[in-house]
Amino acid sequence: MAGNVLVRETMKRGMYLFASPSLTSSYLVFISVSVAAPLIHGCYFTNWAVYRPEPAKFTPEKIPVGLCTHIFYAFAAVNIATYEAKLTDSWSDIDLKSMSGVQSLKKKQPGLKTLLSFGGWTESASGIYAKVASDPVKRSKFVKSAWVLANSNGFDGIDLDWEYPDAANKANFVSLIKELKSQSGGKLLTAAVSAGAATINAGYDVPSFEKYVDYLTVMSYDFHFGSEPKIAHQGAYSETIAAMNIWNQKGMPKNKLLMGIGAYGRGWNAQTCALGAAGNGAIAAQAITKEDGYAAYFEIANMGGKTISTPEGAFLEATVNGQKVCIGFDDRNSIFKKTDFIKKNGFAGAFTWTIDFDGPGFPLHNAIKDGLSGGSFAPVPVPIPSATRVPIPIPSATTKKTNPAPIPAPAPSGGKCTHETMRANANKAKYDQCLWGGWQTRDCPPGTIFDPATNNFKRA
Repeated sequence: MAGNVLVRETMKRGMYLFASPSLTSSYLVFISVSVAAPLIHGCYFTNWAVYRPEPAKFTPEKIPVGLCTHIFYAFAAVNIATYEAKLTDSWSDIDLKSMSGVQSLKKKQPGLKTLLSFGGWTESASGIYAKVASDPVKRSKFVKSAWVLANSNGFDGIDLDWEYPDAANKANFVSLIKELKSQSGGKLLTAAVSAGAATINAGYDVPSFEKYVDYLTVMSYDFHFGSEPKIAHQGAYSETIAAMNIWNQKGMPKNKLLMGIGAYGRGWNAQTCALGAAGNGAIAAQAITKEDGYAAYFEIANMGGKTISTPEGAFLEATVNGQKVCIGFDDRNSIFKKTDFIKKNGFAGAFTWTIDFDGPGFPLHNAIKDGLSGGSFAPVPVPIPSATRVPIPIPSATTKKTNPAPIPAPAPSGGKCTHETMRANANKAKYDQCLWGGWQTRDCPPGTIFDPATNNFKRA
């Protein structure tokens, strides 16, 4: 019996024990066998994608079974008055069942892991995580409440997306990560981190926090923007590889590093679509993503044009609203090239920002899945197929950038009220919300207006 236990426990550790019935226990033979862990394919899901007009509207049930091994739910936040964890959008998270919808996927896909992601660019820019991490009392409040929020909503872990700790917060980031892990109860803890060498060197003490994280999601995209004078690739292969190697050289094991792949592109107005060619400003904002210089893959797939392959990644050369554009994005070829590097060099896998940016049939996410599971890099012409195109409105050149992500509450102003109650605003696209004692005017979720009759939002 003891021998059987020993066999089972040994096999858990990646070794096989062989024992001949004719031999005594003193002749047990151990043979070490390498058991490779399956590669991870993480997918970020945004809780504001549900507000997009069809066909770009995205809900959890649209995620195919088996496409992702981990889903990162973006975003939860910090209450700036109490420093406790909070939902950013209870209407999407609870009323529209975005959270429960993500969790229900686990019934169809046993082994799927879901993580509640805190932060993001907008909230990080407010400085709230620096405040939380630097104060032991605030840090304790946040950590305990973050796990309560994650656990009560069925998540298997927490993802910290603090963009980004600076030199002054290097030690504070370690303290926050350490405390989050100590309160995890054995659940997963991940962190989304910079891909820029200067930011990595300034803000991350890797040897001090490496043992407390299960994985790092390296944001190896947004290396270049349409505001730059020369065309470059936002997810450049060479810069992506450099970022992964820097993290490993700083002390993070390869089996804890996930490579970021963007399901979107960044682009220029340009007469010539080529690496290093002159750009003439960022492309106009698209109808759905509404950000100058930026386009989700489902928007790129509607532009027509042709795909140009380069060593750094794919570019789309097209004409939109009479303007020649050049947009850098990842296609199946460039994704296979990146997944080849992951497999050959022993990294943990890849993740995407975001699954709700992909096109019909999830061509980019399927490329990652295929590449990680055995597909090899073999460059072939891969135009964007017309079958992926869906009828999404063409924007005008005057469309301005908006931010669909929830915005941290500003300082209270004007009048007394009950916290988080809402009222109508003269502008139907806005509403007033009571935040910590004062009425604040806020934008309605994209594609909605405020309905005084129900004191809630409805489709515009």
